[in-house]
Amino acid sequence: MFRKKVFKFSKILPDFRAIPGNTIWWDDTDSSSMTFNGSNVSYLINKTGYRELDLAQASAANQPNFLAGELNGKSNIGYVAGRYFDSVSNVPRNLLVDSDLKSFTTFFLWKEDTNGSSGAHIFEWITAGGLEKFAQAFYNLGNRTLIQCGNNTAGRVISNTRPDDRDTVYYVTKVKRTGNNVEVRWYNNGEQLNFTTTLTDSLNSGNVPVRVDPIGKMGEYVHFNRSLSASEDTMVLADFFNKWGF
Repeated sequence: MFRKKVFKFSKILPDFRAIPGNTIWWDDTDSSSMTFNGSNVSYLINKTGYRELDLAQASAANQPNFLAGELNGKSNIGYVAGRYFDSVSNVPRNLLVDSDLKSFTTFFLWKEDTNGSSGAHIFEWITAGGLEKFAQAFYNLGNRTLIQCGNNTAGRVISNTRPDDRDTVYYVTKVKRTGNNVEVRWYNNGEQLNFTTTLTDSLNSGNVPVRVDPIGKMGEYVHFNRSLSASEDTMVLADFFNKWGF
């Protein structure tokens, strides 16, 4: 059953970088942060300044598409099967999780494409041995994991809970891990759905490449390498809602 909660925000945060721990801001509305190859995007700057998390795709056949004015007059980047970005270099894991090797908070605006192939991930990192652990917390929308954080086995899927209209409606999605506690929330003109769970695994140290490989349309992705407070959550959500006209 959907649980809807209407928010009234009194403070709008104009720049995510004002909150400590913001290590990723992929802003698909800002064409000045992109390099174009026709209607494709070959390079996307990470606007927080951690340039190892800039995204690139040299192959034209694999480059995502730029979608001007896609949602409320703002652009998106469109991903279909086989179109994705990789980070320009290996990424230190302290840019992704806190010193406990578990905690993080991430927000993104996305609409799933149900015509896409299975196994597409909004955010993953890869090693020679296959998918490596992100924060040992991933969640599954149908057969598409939005954040891949471990081996894709049944024992690591937190929940199949997801909005039924996820392929026709844009959602602001938040996933947060605080130690062993994980929460996932979907928002569209209020909170539509949420679930929580617990995980005990932690993250190994090391540097790894990152891949952004969703099937659908994405407008913005913001990541913090720590668990935000409730008031910080509210400020980031306020900015998303204000920017995207929710």
